[in-house]
Amino acid sequence: MMRMRRHERGIVAVVVAIAMLVLLLMAGFAIDIGHLALNKSRLQSTVDASALAAAKVLGDSQSVDAAEAAARSMFELNAAQHEELYRVLRGKDITVQFSSTLKPFVPDTSPPQYVRVIARPFRMSSFFTPLVGIDEMNTRASAVASPAPACELLPLGVCALPGSTGPFWGRVPYGRSGNTVTLLKWTATGTPPIGESNYQLLQLPGSTGGRDVREDLAAGGACIDLGGRVWTKTGNVTSIREGLNTRFGVARFAKRRTYPPDFVVRPNDVGSLPLESPDGTAITHLGTPVNGIGDVAYSYVDYLADYAATRYQYPYPEGRPYRRIVTVPVIRAGQCGDTHGHKLLDVVGYAKYLLLQPVCTPGHCAPGTDGWIFGQLLGEGQVSGAGNYGPYKVVLHNDPDSPDS
Repeated sequence: MMRMRRHERGIVAVVVAIAMLVLLLMAGFAIDIGHLALNKSRLQSTVDASALAAAKVLGDSQSVDAAEAAARSMFELNAAQHEELYRVLRGKDITVQFSSTLKPFVPDTSPPQYVRVIARPFRMSSFFTPLVGIDEMNTRASAVASPAPACELLPLGVCALPGSTGPFWGRVPYGRSGNTVTLLKWTATGTPPIGESNYQLLQLPGSTGGRDVREDLAAGGACIDLGGRVWTKTGNVTSIREGLNTRFGVARFAKRRTYPPDFVVRPNDVGSLPLESPDGTAITHLGTPVNGIGDVAYSYVDYLADYAATRYQYPYPEGRPYRRIVTVPVIRAGQCGDTHGHKLLDVVGYAKYLLLQPVCTPGHCAPGTDGWIFGQLLGEGQVSGAGNYGPYKVVLHNDPDSPDS
């Protein structure tokens, strides 16, 4: 009996020893996993900060070289706060990419509106996992960010064509046959499509008078939700030219330095602008009827070519990127043509336009047409996104191609 009890005590000692070893391994494994999670969090925070810094510089300068330098510098500064991370990874160990779209993210496409920062797999020190056959533990991270204006709508209304549907509401966008010039803003000559005493001007939320309209044209005004409603602005505000022409570097009002021009402003000689439409229907270019965008000497194709070749009339910091690309609300077709006075209109969509030329000055265009605005439809607009000057935020996005963001 005594010998049996001694034998049982020996078995218990073995079981306890094995259990303690298992518990020790589990505790060690938990420590290594915790170490992995901590470094993953540190690496993700560092990559996020790097992408945000790059997006901020991209929004200010539209320079991918400057944005990449900012990404690497920010990564280096943040990595230096964590000895292990800094020892393994430096700014040179990240990949920085730029894309014009988020989904899909296509590196090296233009214009650059989204920046992605990828940190290569980071091999970490581990202590206990090798005992169970896991020789190394790696983590990586990626982040996508972009500059997003607080809002970008112009206080103009473009009418949907009768019987049309979104996203283009009966008009032909850039890249398709039939793309042509749109008259975005009429004056008293002819019959403006919004109606008598409404010359396609809108009173955006927060706007009260002509001064606000001028600044909304210079910087983009408050947002209007899709399906929301907006008041028309009666009369023909004389400050249209002062506000919109900041985008071409030919503004003449007190806050013109607050709203810098686009990098690319040609043509901006307000004394000899090529586009006119004295009757409010036919549009001419140097007196020749315009049937398609190919009849215009300077359009979106030329604008992109100037950017690609860095032919900037206003280099950073005097200029800002894509100030001539604007978004305007699309008004329900049934409310156009007979909306008189101060009326509420339904917003059914948004349209993105390139401003083709500044507003001409009196004496240099047909009588009564000195407040007219001409644009080329680029596609469906959005109420936020990169490209306009004014208050903006920098936004982090989930990387659509990686679970490591």
